[in-house]
Amino acid sequence: MSQSAKEKAYEYIRQLVLDNPLSNDINLSETAIAEAIGVSRTPVREAMSLLASEGFIEIIPNKGPVKMKPDLNNIMMITQIMEGLEGIAARVACKRADKSVLEDLREEFAALTDLDDPEQMDKARLCGYRLHDTIVKSTGNPRLIKIVDNLILQRHMISRLAPLTAEIAKKRYAQHMEILDAILARDSDLAEGAMRKHVVDVAIDAANALYKSYLY
Repeated sequence: MSQSAKEKAYEYIRQLVLDNPLSNDINLSETAIAEAIGVSRTPVREAMSLLASEGFIEIIPNKGPVKMKPDLNNIMMITQIMEGLEGIAARVACKRADKSVLEDLREEFAALTDLDDPEQMDKARLCGYRLHDTIVKSTGNPRLIKIVDNLILQRHMISRLAPLTAEIAKKRYAQHMEILDAILARDSDLAEGAMRKHVVDVAIDAANALYKSYLY
């Protein structure tokens, strides 16, 4: 099924924002975006309204759409919600997640033996995204899934504030393995606790990176 013009504009603008977490120079002109993706301005305007309602951009009167600036308050609000929701999801996953899917994912993690290598660092990051998605989807709760699907993209944008160094990649790898092993062991307390700790740690790294960007 082909994308509608609105969907095409939505995906393009959202990815533009996600790929540039610290940049304030993104061109969100309706005309420029419409020309870039080959659609009219109307679906671009509709996509921007949706993205504004989801917190990716802000539409300022007499100025137009601008990217939401990352700030400590925004990081804190998203983290408070995600810590609770993903913590609950990890607990539920201990009872409902498909063990074979998790075991396959664990094998992929285990194959990443050199996180000083940029390629393996990136693979570990993508495995981490899949782990979070698998855990949330395993709840079978469509309302929780919809909320998390929206917020997790903003969390990815926040996490990109901290450059993916080998040190951070190794820390995230260890945290993801702890969460994964706890769910495989059906230890709901450990799984929820490990997930909550991980979500908060990602936010702390992002906040530190944001603070440094203000200084330098």
